[in-house]
Amino acid sequence: MKIDYKDHYDEGYFTGKKTYKDAAGNEHTYHGPSLTWGHFDKIAGVLAGLLPKGTLLDVGSSAGDLAARLMKRGFDSYGIEISEYAVENCVPEMRGRVALADITYCPWTLLGYQTQPDGFPLTFPEKFNILISTDLLEHIYAEDLDKTFDWMLSKANMFFFCVATTQPPASSLREPNKYEFVAKKGEPIPPEWEATAVSGHVNVRSSRWWIKYFQSKGLEIDWQRMYLFQMRRETDKAWRDTGGWNMGCTFFLEKK
Repeated sequence: MKIDYKDHYDEGYFTGKKTYKDAAGNEHTYHGPSLTWGHFDKIAGVLAGLLPKGTLLDVGSSAGDLAARLMKRGFDSYGIEISEYAVENCVPEMRGRVALADITYCPWTLLGYQTQPDGFPLTFPEKFNILISTDLLEHIYAEDLDKTFDWMLSKANMFFFCVATTQPPASSLREPNKYEFVAKKGEPIPPEWEATAVSGHVNVRSSRWWIKYFQSKGLEIDWQRMYLFQMRRETDKAWRDTGGWNMGCTFFLEKK
């Protein structure tokens, strides 16, 4: 298995047609994310109470579901997505606001084709008040991370990220990289990591690693907003039991 940005996130990724093999060589079907997700409404409601209203860019927006729910709550939302299938099938509210683009090329002007049926060009603000990205950073190869992240930093001053992380046991503190998975771009995925990589995860780090990374980029972590976000999550059992949205992998950040 190899993971290519442009080819991996096709229709099969969103409709449960991707397969992978486990370490024993047995084949399984990967049931990936759907284009829309009901829990995004709860997440949008919490974010709307923690972030100031303004222009918002969702990087890796898929079909624009979260961005649309934030738009209903007063944000001027836009999205960027690499999946042609997701852009073509974006939610109705985001038509004309989701662009097809490979952000690892770090475009200063978004030229991805637009979804407006009338054919008018898709225009984006040059900068945004807020940039959000959910389940994206772990999909970017380490070789592309710095230039891509720096481009993201150039677009806003306030950020919200949800990052899928590995949480090593406390006994592994002397071996911080043992439980991380960092694939090399262009190379086959090791068989023992196919179950992780089929989702597109090629740069899986600990939450501690990401905290240090964000700080190295001059970002200040807003622990109060992170705490408030987590507390809202903990009061909702259905949301609390949804993987990937705990405090260890959701970050509110601002430029210093």
